[in-house]
Amino acid sequence: MKRTGQVLRETRETRIEAFVALDEFAFPEVATPIPMFSHLLETVGVHARILLKLEASVVTPADDHHLVEDVGIVFGDALDRALGDRAGIKRFGWAVVPMDGSLVRASIDFSGRPLLVYNLPLEIPCPEGFDLTLMREFFQGFCNSVKCTLHIDLLRGDSDHHRIEAAMKAFAQAIRAAVEIDPRIEGSGIPSSKGVIA
Repeated sequence: MKRTGQVLRETRETRIEAFVALDEFAFPEVATPIPMFSHLLETVGVHARILLKLEASVVTPADDHHLVEDVGIVFGDALDRALGDRAGIKRFGWAVVPMDGSLVRASIDFSGRPLLVYNLPLEIPCPEGFDLTLMREFFQGFCNSVKCTLHIDLLRGDSDHHRIEAAMKAFAQAIRAAVEIDPRIEGSGIPSSKGVIA
């Protein structure tokens, strides 16, 4: 069975469509009104080694906060649909990724319980004209939608640009590890002692 998820979310403020395929890869097709944000999303697709197509637009005048949060929600929803009942996956994933003088750790558990623990100090003003502090809203929307526990911790940092790049790559690598099919789980076994992830 193909592990894919497709979502269209339309509100009075934004229109966002996403497609995710966990067992395919091509360079991500991402289009948002914020170039730096689009680049960060492409980074996730590349380093998670998933097929990611995402298009986001603003319907009525809205600040970047709504767009960034809604993209997190839609990406999480598409990934949730691709994972289905989580049968056979490793469930847990983590990575520690450097970017020059920055070092970030990301740990994820597709547990069915949404929680974000976020220790990634970023400041204003931000590079490329994008308020990087909004990335917390992206991660929160993602966690709520895909129902996962996610920890992101800055272990060492220099510039904000390096911090967020390292964070997105660690996040992507953690996803890649967690969604991988575990050959030691027989058949369609659920990776939980309860027999269900909820």
